[in-house]
Amino acid sequence: MQTVGMFSEAYERELLKQHQEAYQRMVALAEKQAQRPPFIQQKNVTKYYDDISINTLLKYERMGLKRYEPVEGGNVFYYTKELDRFMLENQK
Repeated sequence: MQTVGMFSEAYERELLKQHQEAYQRMVALAEKQAQRPPFIQQKNVTKYYDDISINTLLKYERMGLKRYEPVEGGNVFYYTKELDRFMLENQK
């Protein structure tokens, strides 16, 4: 095994692979973020957020997350930026 600089080639390849994977995840997250609407319907939350359930949303509502309902009733919406804030503040 030949060494280049301080690290072995195998180690440098592994570091490069991990860096590329992290970059791809970051790009995918940025693309997903750009496609999200300002308001999100309750039933569509799981399409945009991983590991969130209706029970989690209800818990966040008890903690102060505001739900937006149309005047005529029906669907429940959440402001995406406010939901992001709750997700960050209340991660396990």
